[in-house]
Amino acid sequence: SVAVIVFSVVSPSVSLIVSPSRTQHFTSVSLSLSCEDQSNSAGWRIRRYSDGGHLEGCSSVWGSQTGSTCTIRSTIADDTGVYWCESESGENSPPVNITVQPGVILESPVHPVTEGENLTLRCLYPFPTTTNLRADFYKDGTLIQDKTTEMIISNVSKSHEGFYSCKHRERGESPKSWISVTGGRSQSASRVSQQQKSSQTSEQNQSEAVYTALTSGTAHIYDSLDATINKDINTDSVSGPTVRKSDQDIEDLDEDVYYNTAKYM
Repeated sequence: SVAVIVFSVVSPSVSLIVSPSRTQHFTSVSLSLSCEDQSNSAGWRIRRYSDGGHLEGCSSVWGSQTGSTCTIRSTIADDTGVYWCESESGENSPPVNITVQPGVILESPVHPVTEGENLTLRCLYPFPTTTNLRADFYKDGTLIQDKTTEMIISNVSKSHEGFYSCKHRERGESPKSWISVTGGRSQSASRVSQQQKSSQTSEQNQSEAVYTALTSGTAHIYDSLDATINKDINTDSVSGPTVRKSDQDIEDLDEDVYYNTAKYM
């Protein structure tokens, strides 16, 4: 199924900080989620769209809120979902997809990797040993490196985007995690300039950030789309429930076409 979360207002200055800093986590461990605002973190709260299809805030049912931090004291598989920060005025941070499971997990970055940086992936195990276990690493289901304790990708480019996982021949396989790659600062500045010009020439069009959470077995991804819309967004080509942050409605859609294009540069 596919959930499309539409945020009417996105604040790029706010980030959801996850501790431990990775997208996959073991069950029965503590997990901390906090909102980091460059100007002021007050007034922000944690929200999530769970794997079970529930849109909810941090509560005593699954976590405890202190200021702008939500703590899950003992994770369970049902904590898998899309998480983000929301302000009292309706602003939202870019979301983070979190997967929780009892077995092998992949250590991968929480936020998109910038082009030119290095990326390190590791296979983590629920019962650590004194020996460094060697695992195989996969991208989009294809083996890319075998029998290694960690995989390092130097000088990351857009071609490195995809689903990554790791597998130990005796301990099992991790879920898949989507890794996004964004452009450098010069590209970001150029893109902002183009958006400003576009907004000046078309008063009718408005921009919404659309976040897609794709659930397919053990694969969970989020990705962002810039949808230029005229009063409303066309969701006819998306299947699954749609969550609109403006009214929190959930719609069932028909066709089986997934939005999966990273546009946050």
